[in-house]
Amino acid sequence: LTALTCVLLFETCLTFGFRLRTALGIACLFGLGTIAWPYSKGFDREPLLSFLILLSFYSVFLFSRTNRKRWLILGGFAAGYLVFTKFIQAMVYPFFVVYLAVVVYQTLRASGASSRQRYLAIAQASLVFIWSLVVFLVLQVIYALARFGTAYGGIGGSKLNLLPVILNEFALSQPVTATVGLLFSADKSIFLYSPPTVLFLVTWHKWFKRSPKEALLLLGLVLIEFVSTATRWEWWGGPRWGARYLVQIIPLLLIPIGMIESFAQPARRYWLAFAGALGAVGLAVQGIAVTTNERDYLDTIGQYPTLVGQ
Repeated sequence: LTALTCVLLFETCLTFGFRLRTALGIACLFGLGTIAWPYSKGFDREPLLSFLILLSFYSVFLFSRTNRKRWLILGGFAAGYLVFTKFIQAMVYPFFVVYLAVVVYQTLRASGASSRQRYLAIAQASLVFIWSLVVFLVLQVIYALARFGTAYGGIGGSKLNLLPVILNEFALSQPVTATVGLLFSADKSIFLYSPPTVLFLVTWHKWFKRSPKEALLLLGLVLIEFVSTATRWEWWGGPRWGARYLVQIIPLLLIPIGMIESFAQPARRYWLAFAGALGAVGLAVQGIAVTTNERDYLDTIGQYPTLVGQ
């Protein structure tokens, strides 16, 4: 799955107009310089989530460029399976639907379509995108009824009522502590465990000037995933390497790095060298993870693994 995500990230960068070597470089940064590598050898859901959220993003962008429904159907299937994989991922749907609405509205307005035609087309595109979510939820309800005897309680994979579980998560959460930890702590910082993601802070605004709708969609997905993690009481992700619940946004954080190729010289050489250095640091960090065993660390020390400790 992680190798497939590398290929999809490479193809996504090419689709956005980045050069071949730039797309290849970003794919290598993802595969070797971020926590995608150590997570690729485990059985957590994060590699699947990474692939599905990137596939959804890639597909809706291609729909915006080609107006072919096959990309809309593929994007909807990927988003539906994303939710089927982890129910809380339903939070990404509003961002995709808003993006599709803007794309369809602007396209039809440019063609001179009436307001009624625009709104009908928006509704149609939204329904095509959402259909798979309904199918997957029906399957989940059938599973819940068979296993737990209740359609609403088992939808999150538990016999418990989903709403009290969510409210309890919020009650126990410490979002300020979580935010600081996810960004700056030596144990879970996304920038420490996936150093190339630092470049997102430098390049996103450049990409926004070039592709504003896609840049805003990407930013919305990144922020909602981050907020979701920061409001979990177990935001650290248990005995796992780095920020486990942010693994799925790593590919999204790397896409804007392609804008470095548009920088003027000598700034381009500086930022390319900096990207290479971050990739080397990331490779060293992941090398520690893939050549050791976090479970052995937990069993021996009795504590969750950290970069220095491991």
